[in-house]
Amino acid sequence: MILDPRVESAKHQLRSVRAVYPVMSVKGGVGKSTLTVMLSLALRELGLRVGVLDTDLSNPSLHYLYGLEHRKVDVEEDEGYVPPLVHDGIRLSSPVIFTEGGILPARDKDSVNAVLELLAITNWRDVDVVLIDTPPGIHDEQLRLLKLMSGVHTGISRPVIVTTPFKVSLANVSRSLDYINSLHKGEKILVINKHRGRDELSMQASFKCILRVPWDERLDERLVSLEELLQSKAYAELRRQVHSGKDCFF
Repeated sequence: MILDPRVESAKHQLRSVRAVYPVMSVKGGVGKSTLTVMLSLALRELGLRVGVLDTDLSNPSLHYLYGLEHRKVDVEEDEGYVPPLVHDGIRLSSPVIFTEGGILPARDKDSVNAVLELLAITNWRDVDVVLIDTPPGIHDEQLRLLKLMSGVHTGISRPVIVTTPFKVSLANVSRSLDYINSLHKGEKILVINKHRGRDELSMQASFKCILRVPWDERLDERLVSLEELLQSKAYAELRRQVHSGKDCFF
């Protein structure tokens, strides 16, 4: 059996990371990337040092939300590549840093290889938790990523599934659970974004906890900066739930 040296390198780079949270969605347009940023801010306010990995090779967007100008990043090398700080205590690793803003069209298998390369070279030297923003959809690419993480990280690994409260979106999540469970049998978190006060859930037992982020009609206009996002109604409520339910993540 030939061992992939990238796997061993990724294990080494993640050795001090307590927990990894792949952030996923069954379909696009549910606010997954925005929720990834808000979760990173809420976890940081708990005193944790947070790393964020953007694995969307064809349409990375997290650098926009964090206000990172990729052309101005000086890549620091120390047993690999050290992701730049995008906020106090939050580091971002994104493919745009290496592609100068271009995209990397790739097939599913190639995408997983690219993510493995990023994990192998990214030095999370001073990070407690890592959030992984995945491309939308539950396809082979995302499921291979779940399987990959189970092989390179021995700490807590807990997928965060983002949905909206609408019946079709919730039904899509319910139909996908068996597929997700086939590669990750551990605990999972559900985040219901754009929540409007009530929902009918038949799958509560499938998740360690459920977070509900309220509909915020001003959220889009607050995405111009992290300072504005921190003042949003949606973030304030997510922060309250994360801080009052710490065992959801640990």
